[in-house]
Amino acid sequence: MTTLIMLAAGASSRMGAVNKLLLPLGESSILEQTLAAALASEADEVWVVTGHESERVEAVLQPLGVRIVYNPTYEKGMTSSIQAGVRVSGTNTGAYLICPGDMPYLKPAHINLLIRQFNSKNDQPCILAPVYNGKRGHPVLFSKHFRDEILAHDDPDGCKGIIQRHAGQLMLIEIENEGILHDIDTPEAYTAALNKKNQHGS
Repeated sequence: MTTLIMLAAGASSRMGAVNKLLLPLGESSILEQTLAAALASEADEVWVVTGHESERVEAVLQPLGVRIVYNPTYEKGMTSSIQAGVRVSGTNTGAYLICPGDMPYLKPAHINLLIRQFNSKNDQPCILAPVYNGKRGHPVLFSKHFRDEILAHDDPDGCKGIIQRHAGQLMLIEIENEGILHDIDTPEAYTAALNKKNQHGS
């Protein structure tokens, strides 16, 4: 069983006064487009972690029928939201896919490739990260063996330290699409995404 944990709790500080996840992009919001890829993937369960403006975010999520967990300590950083998602995941989860909520170019196939590679590892401890042109992207998959270490991790900015400590168990998965690299953190990135959407319709 695989659990995808989508992070939708941050304050979007680099975007200014707006919540980037709720910004429109095409027919829906950035968060909804990212979530659509997760829900169409082979992940067995999808949890969305909310925090900043949780009522607004959850109003968008409710019609989609996803599982939601509120992180009351979201202001402490990304790691606290990852931990909130890990805690509520099913007890028989074999792997956690950690995915930011602002990646509208992510495709179900990207997620499925990671899951299938994980399934081929026969319950071996592993960390799988997608790579495009030598650059690592998201989501990143941690096998269940790292659960306790994730929950004890004290770096507020994510699990890079865990990856560094276990470099021998890191497997890089080549992806033939740059969608795994593009999050939307700044007004400039959002403008570029709007222009791309207008030009290509996708």
